[in-house]
Amino acid sequence: MRTANITFQIPKTVMENKLAVKEELNSICEYKDQKSVSIDVYYRDSNDKVIGTQSYAITGEKYDLLMSESPDFAVGKLQNEYRESDIWYVIDLIRKEQESILEASQ
Repeated sequence: MRTANITFQIPKTVMENKLAVKEELNSICEYKDQKSVSIDVYYRDSNDKVIGTQSYAITGEKYDLLMSESPDFAVGKLQNEYRESDIWYVIDLIRKEQESILEASQ
């Protein structure tokens, strides 16, 4: 081996934090036989450009809550129906649970 003085160009990936200022439901797939709803959420920056996506699965107790009649968060809601605001409520519950799990593991 010997000493060298040669320059190379090496590609590298740089991570950058971008702030999402909007989130929108991109797709909602309901599987009544499996008692689940799959949701894809788009996150947009201040230029309305999609900067990220995240998927959520609403199953079990959360599915039952979403499909329930007149829950506390949606008085007057019909059974087995939901609105966009109902989905956001359940997604927020899922996020809180995920945050609690992360905090507990640290």
